[in-house]
Amino acid sequence: TQQHIKLHQLALHDLDFSTPDFNARGIDLQISDPTWNKHSSILPFGKTQLTAAQLYWQDEAFDNLLIDLDLKPNDSTLYGASFEWRGAKISGQAEQYKHDWSLVNVTVDGLRLNQQQTQSLLSKNWNVEGIKINHINSLDILRSDVEWKNGHLAAFDASLENIQLPFELWKQQKAIFSLQSEGVTIDDDMFIEPSIKLNLDPNQILIEDFYTQFLQGSIQLNGEVTPSSIQLAQLDLQGIKWITESQDKVLPSARLLPWLTQLQKASIDRLNIERSQLIQLANKPYWQVSGLHVEGHQVQLLQQRKLGLWQGKLMVSANDASYQNIVSVQPVVEMNSEQGKWTLTRLFMPLKH
Repeated sequence: TQQHIKLHQLALHDLDFSTPDFNARGIDLQISDPTWNKHSSILPFGKTQLTAAQLYWQDEAFDNLLIDLDLKPNDSTLYGASFEWRGAKISGQAEQYKHDWSLVNVTVDGLRLNQQQTQSLLSKNWNVEGIKINHINSLDILRSDVEWKNGHLAAFDASLENIQLPFELWKQQKAIFSLQSEGVTIDDDMFIEPSIKLNLDPNQILIEDFYTQFLQGSIQLNGEVTPSSIQLAQLDLQGIKWITESQDKVLPSARLLPWLTQLQKASIDRLNIERSQLIQLANKPYWQVSGLHVEGHQVQLLQQRKLGLWQGKLMVSANDASYQNIVSVQPVVEMNSEQGKWTLTRLFMPLKH
């Protein structure tokens, strides 16, 4: 009949609809100038307004669904969509460029997932025939809480802008990511009240600001990171207490080890460490430093994968330090380097014996 009948307006009210893949109830649907391009299409092309009390798909319930859509063979526009899912309110707009979609402005408010729920969601196939999202223009996740197998992102707000999908860290173009959270747990490490803002470009990450409470102290830094270098404008550590007593204890940096081994260069314009403590009892020789204070200016600590003071000035002092049976109280070391020529300016190390 499609060859002989032209519909200018199609309206369906209070419809319940079911397929082997999903079902919906309480549907109100209006489509202007509907056009079907193939027999398998559920929705025809045309300007569409759809509401549904509930859509049930992939064993997930999407409540109070509202869609305002201009569906075309190419360059479709989702003027607005909103629904409730797992207690979260989700709304936004999207645009199609040729065949792929961009999330123009999407907000997720109040999403809460425990570890089992997250694992279940990751195991499902969320692909929809004919719909491929390759770009996020703007996505805000507000007042949410997500757990997964080895971690927990608690009470967080996150914002993503201009993200290319599938996501590859070093291939983004003018992308922005920001996060604030009450706490982030990764394995056994707890980061309290972290705040971070990143600008992502090809082979470059600009850390505008990073702050967190960690190991009973705080970390603050900003600078630039590439696949082969770290160039920090500032690194400030306050009151850090790092104690390792077991070989099984994984250092926070261990997860970054594959990347760290590829680093060619590391530099810090301003380095400041105060009131910190380092204790190593996992392997002999044992050593510890308490009341550690470090000041560094324009320091380059890694060159061609070799650790050392290759450039800049560095002053290190402590209340006490020990290496095996050698104990020192209030040691001080001052040094500087100019183009790789290292100079020890001062070494003062009172020994207990």
